[in-house]
This record gives sequence, structure tokens and C-alpha cells, in this order.
Amino acid sequence: MTLHLASIVLYPIKSAAGIAPATWEVDHFGLRHDRRWMVVDPHRNLVTQRTHPRLAQVRATLQQSTLRVEAPAGSPSRSR
Repeated sequence: MTLHLASIVLYPIKSAAGIAPATWEVDHFGLRHDRRWMVVDPHRNLVTQRTHPRLAQVRATLQQSTLRVEAPAGSPSRSR
């Protein structure tokens, strides 16, 4: 029996919207950039969709070593 992966969704930012690439790299942690970042409050506590449902509207894209984050009501910002 041959297994075939039909699709995959990555979540670069925990609790934010995912991206569905056609192909993706794997590193020693697993899927490269999957759940590698998270949103924290001023006290460094994790912010999730459970307490902030609008986080599901936050979209991340990756280009080389740049993470681009966009939200419907805000300007894009970048982090390296």
C-alpha cells in the first residue's frame, strides 16, 4: 500500500489562520515554521482563539526568513 498526502495546513502562528502550501520542508522539529510563533500579552501569557476569537482572522505568510502578519483591521507588520 502506498500512502499519499493530499493536502496539509500549516499554522506558523499558534491560534492564527493556517496556510495550505503545495509542498513544504521538514526540519528536525517537524514541518518547518509550523507553530513556531505565538501571540502573547504584555505579561507574556499566550493569547489564543479561546479568549480572542478574532485571532482566527490573522494571516501569516512566509517568504525566506521573513514572517509577514496581516489582520483585517490593521496594517501589516514584520518580524524576523
